[in-house]
Amino acid sequence: MAATGPGERAVLLPGLLPDAASFAILAQDNSVSWPAIHADPGLLLFLLTRHLTLQADVPPRLDDDDRRAAAELRTRNDVPWVNWNEPALRPAVRTAHAAAHFAQLLAEQSEAVDPGHAWAGGWLAYMGWLAIGAVAPQAIVACGSDLEFSRDPFATQLRHWGMRRAEIAWRLANHWPLPRWAAVVLGRIDADPTKAGEF
Repeated sequence: MAATGPGERAVLLPGLLPDAASFAILAQDNSVSWPAIHADPGLLLFLLTRHLTLQADVPPRLDDDDRRAAAELRTRNDVPWVNWNEPALRPAVRTAHAAAHFAQLLAEQSEAVDPGHAWAGGWLAYMGWLAIGAVAPQAIVACGSDLEFSRDPFATQLRHWGMRRAEIAWRLANHWPLPRWAAVVLGRIDADPTKAGEF
């Protein structure tokens, strides 16, 4: 049976396409700058699925296999390109960007984790919302503007999307070929922090 609701479609996403500028970098350059990564969630996801190092002071290095993978990704029809500037997506994108920036600042101050990982973690924490936006942008608007959202966000997500954000993120974490740390952040962000060592 075909997926129908936004949540069901979101968990089937095979990934997200980087934008044209990112594909140019992936085709020609030996490394990827952090400004380019900051500008494109599709590029960030590609780098994560390639298990490239995301250290704030070391730009991710590309090899021939990475360039071939990018070229193959560009030809796939099942991986969507998302206009992250679309008005319906702006609240989710702004929130994810703010979370990534705040996580990076905390990492720089605490020195407990690499700021590059922290930045990526901020985006991954909102990937359930971003995945909904990739398949049904207006479903984000409908959920966020629902009068019940502030009182009961989880029931509101379930009503509009057919799934809660956490379930979408958990299923994507099990579906996408992410490094372990990224899959844990994506799929278990709502878990009790004292249990982190168990994942």
